Amino acid sequence: MRRWFLIRLLALSSVAICFYISYFFTNWFTVQRITTLGQDVPEIIFAWEHHLPFIDWTIIPYWSLNLLYGCGFLLCKTDTEVKRYSLQLLTAQVIATMCFLTFPLQISWAKPVELSGFIGFLFKSLTELDLPYNQAPSLHIILSVIVGALYVAKAPWRWLKWGIIVWFVFISVSVLTTFQHH
Repeated sequence: MRRWFLIRLLALSSVAICFYISYFFTNWFTVQRITTLGQDVPEIIFAWEHHLPFIDWTIIPYWSLNLLYGCGFLLCKTDTEVKRYSLQLLTAQVIATMCFLTFPLQISWAKPVELSGFIGFLFKSLTELDLPYNQAPSLHIILSVIVGALYVAKAPWRWLKWGIIVWFVFISVSVLTTFQHH
């Protein structure tokens, strides 16, 4: 049991370290391009996106991906499953990072209200971790597909599988309703 847990903890730690290093490097690199080279970071926006509502409480499903991402390692029954899950997450991160570095896009929309309480804390935490230059592809949606597929595969009952699918779709929609991506 101890070995089983340590393997999962090591895999999660390794993937998380790779995630944060590449994500923060991408943000840092883009800021350097802006400040040092004077490059503009474009924004792509469709007309229909102006009609999207800002729904502050959807930050909760948005942040829930982080917890589900980490707990996914505990759902892996074998070391092979841990390796496959880790490789899926790392592959998604590498592809997204290459896109972020090659063609950075930004989201410049401000949140329409001053937020307070727990919801405000979640948005403030996100703002401190995340710069607006990784608009596309939405790593949040890519990871929702990978993590959601793992949870669906592990769910023993059909009703639970559907509940999981609904939650991960909700996570994906939350990238729009929190104005994190468009």
